[in-house]
Amino acid sequence: MQTLKETEKIELKKSTSELKEAMISICAILTKNKSGQLYFGIKDNGEIIGQEIGKDTLRDIASEISRAIEPKIHPIVKKVILNKKNCIVVEFSGNSNFYFAYGRAYIRVSDQNQQLDIENLKERIISQSNVIWDKQSSNRVVKDVNTTQLRTFIKKANQTEKINFKFTNSKEVLNKLHLLNKQKLSNAGMVLFSKTANIELQCAVFKTKEKSDFLDIDLKKGNIFELIDFSKKYLFEHLNWRADLTKTNRVEELEIPERALFEAIINSFCHKDYTISKSNEIAIYPDRVEIYNPGKFPKEYSINDYLSGKGKSILRNPDIAQVLYYFDYIENWGSGLRRINEYCKVQKIKVEYRLEPNGLSIIFYRLNVSVNEGVNEGVNEGVKFTKTELQIINTLIKNKFITYEELSKKLKLSSATVFRNIFILKNQNKIKRIGSDKNGYWQVLKK
Repeated sequence: MQTLKETEKIELKKSTSELKEAMISICAILTKNKSGQLYFGIKDNGEIIGQEIGKDTLRDIASEISRAIEPKIHPIVKKVILNKKNCIVVEFSGNSNFYFAYGRAYIRVSDQNQQLDIENLKERIISQSNVIWDKQSSNRVVKDVNTTQLRTFIKKANQTEKINFKFTNSKEVLNKLHLLNKQKLSNAGMVLFSKTANIELQCAVFKTKEKSDFLDIDLKKGNIFELIDFSKKYLFEHLNWRADLTKTNRVEELEIPERALFEAIINSFCHKDYTISKSNEIAIYPDRVEIYNPGKFPKEYSINDYLSGKGKSILRNPDIAQVLYYFDYIENWGSGLRRINEYCKVQKIKVEYRLEPNGLSIIFYRLNVSVNEGVNEGVNEGVKFTKTELQIINTLIKNKFITYEELSKKLKLSSATVFRNIFILKNQNKIKRIGSDKNGYWQVLKK
């Protein structure tokens, strides 16, 4: 018994009484896939019920296609017998970037048709005319580049073996990275490496589950790499750390998987629409963490397509994405959401994806962990400090005005290790920060 099901390229209609809806489906499939098939005489669940076919039925369908769809196409409309029942199949194809049914544009998303509004049409026209924002020239020049940051990037990219050239000078390196248009930085080069980039990130910790009273708020401006580092620091400071005391060696882990949060942060800057003024956001609530980036989700695919691995990467900022790939911040195109799911599944953290009018929010739900498990308020008094914690405490006692960076250098530890242990000690009320996040220092609390 032959069966069919609706897909991105196949539409099923029970009869020609749904002729108008059929035209919209043909239009949507053409815009997305350039070709497809539509059947009359089959319910949308795949049940073949047959279609009455008169002497003018096929001609009427072809005439309606000619009248309703622009640009014009030349479909094949023919009778087919499926499971001993008469049906009609329409086979169609076209090469235009957009198709309209009854004056409106549509696109296929999975097995559904979605109307394209003016903003969607504008985005697709720009993308298909090869006018890509991150490839265009900015008003910044080579002297605006943070040379130290660029040199560090090249060193890390050499270590990952994703580029094989060494740092020589900024101009030569930027040319090799395709981030320089004659004497001007491209937009990608500007937001990645410029000392004067003013990309905005808004961070806040809210007192309740609603966006009302806040306990902490910060607005950070800088280039992408600076904002990625700041995002990690902010989350490390304001989320809880759990001490796993069941193992021989005490292990600290963030209440939400670090790698999942990092993927969400990278995703937010990689796919941001930099042509609009809306800021990226990190919002921390008692029950959840939301990471938001402005920039509409691709109409061609659904969230589930990417979670299942079926969605293909549609890069709004291909040059930015390429640099993040060189730096080992991106593994495979289009796999970020799926990896976030996998990391959260291991730690049994619920994660959701919410399509906003002009962007995407990734929502991580926080677990309530008791004090005895070593979270938030600290571990029990009887728990011994780790070697690293003792090193930090002793160093702070000897050095009254010492910052993160100085601690990291003095103890020869990575920034991530220092951050993690600093906030464990802070949550145990063993140390406190004096001054701002940027210029502040840490001191041991006296008992």
